[in-house]
Amino acid sequence: MRATVLEATLDELVERGYGEMTVQGIADRAGVNKTSLYRRWRGKGGLLAEALTSMSMPATEPPDTGSLRRDLLVLWQTAPRGHTPGDVTRAVAVSRALAAASVDPVVAEGHALLWQRRIELIGVVVDRAVQRGEVPAEADPELLMDLLFGPFHTRVIERGRPANVEFLTQVMEAALHAIGARPAPEGGAAGRAPRLTRR
Repeated sequence: MRATVLEATLDELVERGYGEMTVQGIADRAGVNKTSLYRRWRGKGGLLAEALTSMSMPATEPPDTGSLRRDLLVLWQTAPRGHTPGDVTRAVAVSRALAAASVDPVVAEGHALLWQRRIELIGVVVDRAVQRGEVPAEADPELLMDLLFGPFHTRVIERGRPANVEFLTQVMEAALHAIGARPAPEGGAAGRAPRLTRR
């Protein structure tokens, strides 16, 4: 039941936004009684917090493809997706919903855990890249994360523009250049990039 409920939580979030989503709506989507959701999660804040920590960044081992660029593309693919390949609607809706973190301490805690997990994963792949000589020893994983997510937030979340492979590749190369990474091998970023579509 838990996975179904958390899936329904993200669906409700995408369709209605955090302000308008309700426990009743989540219960209806999941086919459960709302009282059982209140008993376990206490409200929509608890539901969203657990959905964020369990679905936005799955508990997985950091990727180890042998290339920092490929590792970053794999991490990108762990963002919450829609029901069709390349759909980033959920990623956008989740990001917008996190504006509620300033007023809902339960969501704020889930938000903090989500970012901490991202920092940990990027830290591991950067450390491996240092060992391979792809980036200098002083490369800052948190700075890299800020440089990767900042442009996505500005373009997609704030301005409503689509994100595509070309945009993400440009952002990644700019971010890697900023932390002193070696240039990409001829032919561009190694590995298969995620296929993205318009919102």
